[in-house]
Amino acid sequence: MSFGPTADTSKALGTLGTTSGYAGANAPNLFGSGTNYFQTLLNGNQNQTQALLQPDINRIKGAEQNTLQGISTLTPRGGGRDASLFSIPFAANTQIQNLFNPVRSNAASALTSAGSNLFGLGTTAATSQANISQQQQQFADQMRMAIAKMGLGAASNLFTGGAG
Repeated sequence: MSFGPTADTSKALGTLGTTSGYAGANAPNLFGSGTNYFQTLLNGNQNQTQALLQPDINRIKGAEQNTLQGISTLTPRGGGRDASLFSIPFAANTQIQNLFNPVRSNAASALTSAGSNLFGLGTTAATSQANISQQQQQFADQMRMAIAKMGLGAASNLFTGGAG
């Protein structure tokens, strides 16, 4: 009769302990950059938000510049050209404003989601640790019962002279 965890169970327990330790020690580092990004968007500082959105703003302004140059170069002079040249900067500004408008609400929901995911990971790890503790307790109880049975058997042999 064998008591205690099997070799596979022992290996799994060791791996889970190592993984839990790594995740617990590094969770702030793993989630820090993402949460900092969203917190920067949520703090309401327009300069910081603009710095985060600058690559998209540059792309929009570059497209605006290309469009202005194309219309100036390729479109014949007249009312249609002037109207197009007049409206392009407004369209670019609208696109940039559309970048800023949903940023805070999207950042809030993303940050909440990241927090929920982190909480779920913590809950899963705690549940796994509780299950491991329960298994270890069951193994310890089995060992105590086996030792007690062996002790009772040895004691009865002393009094019966080895019979039975």
